[in-house]
Amino acid sequence: MEEYKEYYIAFIDVLGFKNLIQNETCQKIIDIYKSIRSMRVLNERIEEGGEEKSVPLIPDEDINIKIMSDSVCIYIRADIPESLFELLFICMDFQNRMIELDPPILLRGAIAKGNLYSDDDIIFGPGFVKAYVMEEKNASVPRIIITKDIVDDYIKTFPEMRVSYNLLNRDYDAFYYIEYISAYGLTNRDKLGKYDELYKYIENVLNSTTDDSVRNKFLYLESKVLPLLKMENKN
Repeated sequence: MEEYKEYYIAFIDVLGFKNLIQNETCQKIIDIYKSIRSMRVLNERIEEGGEEKSVPLIPDEDINIKIMSDSVCIYIRADIPESLFELLFICMDFQNRMIELDPPILLRGAIAKGNLYSDDDIIFGPGFVKAYVMEEKNASVPRIIITKDIVDDYIKTFPEMRVSYNLLNRDYDAFYYIEYISAYGLTNRDKLGKYDELYKYIENVLNSTTDDSVRNKFLYLESKVLPLLKMENKN
């Protein structure tokens, strides 16, 4: 008899997907989604046959990705020691890749822990619903959120993974979110004006729309980018 298994689940919404469909070719959208499947961040060095090589901490078959039009679900078994750590990194990488596009694509999502059943095209379970509802009702703006109790429980189970909090910040509403914008700067250290370019895009949107929903999203993004832009210009 089939049973649920416990997973860490990220449910992510691609914001502005309607505009993406209208303005980009089919191939461009396929390439964007194919890039999601190549995101593997954590590796370890091992000796094999007298040579040192890099291998992923979590095999590809243990990292599950479902793409459903403008939504992406990424989930990893909770009993794998690196599971949440890897999921946070994958989500951060996804956010960075999308924000580097021209024009940038923003993501909104949530990470939950719970039971899930998955088999080919079938996916359901209370854990999936929990992640979906958090994304829909709580994420609100371009960020991927997680509650503190999930991270604390993970660290308690796998104390060697305490570094997880290095990837997160506490936001205005006490949700934790993946701090991808600072990471974007670190991975593009040699790219001059990296935040200036992003800030100009944000200002162009704010100066050209009266849609409150859009403005709220970009005002939030501005609040995260502006301090980093000032820091960049100071150096």
